[in-house]
Amino acid sequence: MYKVVIFTGGEAPETFKGNHWLNSSSNDCIIAADSGFENCLTFDKVPNLVIGDFDSTSQKKVEEFFTKDLSKDFRDEDGEDLFLPKTDYKILSWPKDKDYTDTELALMEAKNYVAAQCASNCFNTKTKLFTILVGGDGGRLDHLFGILNLYKTENYPNVWLGKEQGIICLDSKTDFHTLEISNLQKDSVISVFPIFTNGFEKSKYQIESENLKWDLSLVNWEENQLSLSNRLENQETKTCKISAKSGRFIVFVPLYALVNIDKYKTKL
Repeated sequence: MYKVVIFTGGEAPETFKGNHWLNSSSNDCIIAADSGFENCLTFDKVPNLVIGDFDSTSQKKVEEFFTKDLSKDFRDEDGEDLFLPKTDYKILSWPKDKDYTDTELALMEAKNYVAAQCASNCFNTKTKLFTILVGGDGGRLDHLFGILNLYKTENYPNVWLGKEQGIICLDSKTDFHTLEISNLQKDSVISVFPIFTNGFEKSKYQIESENLKWDLSLVNWEENQLSLSNRLENQETKTCKISAKSGRFIVFVPLYALVNIDKYKTKL
């Protein structure tokens, strides 16, 4: 499995709230979408690719960043470089008038990256792509709804980190259909929304839960019901489990939560 982290513009988590989502396992590729370049640097990450129309971040500023001596700024506690060599980066500039948002372009490039990796490793043709989108919260509501609308397509992020919450997408037709959430607190809230797509019959949407006060299997998703502000049934365990049996759902969790996503037991 290849994990690609995409930084986009807008509000993002504070680093101390979002770092454990990004640092618990290695990132194969980091992409910054336009002003997401600023968010990327805030997390002390150096992108392999910067893409967009550069209406929010100057392309010249990005180019100047890569020409300076990065080794002075990005080293770990042992003095080792925290980034790939300067030659291993790319800048893709798009016109302002285009059919896709910068975030959509970044998600497309994530798929292109995995396709290229699979092409060079023919034994790895079934490798899965796992994307984490950072930012895009607050600010312009049309941008916010634009990202939400991506979940109705096949070009959506598996995880989306906003300023205060993380969103995890569960899809019964993929390997990422079951979610274990731990490190929850007494007042933690879990919300679940259905994402209706052409790939599923609305009447067959089904999701199951363990240790939530309101059982998700009892929700009538077809009638546009939601599970808003659900919470733990047994609060001592600090853990719950959610599994999509049929359909696509997005699950809202607090940023301090720890999550495992099947089938690969992707730990974030």
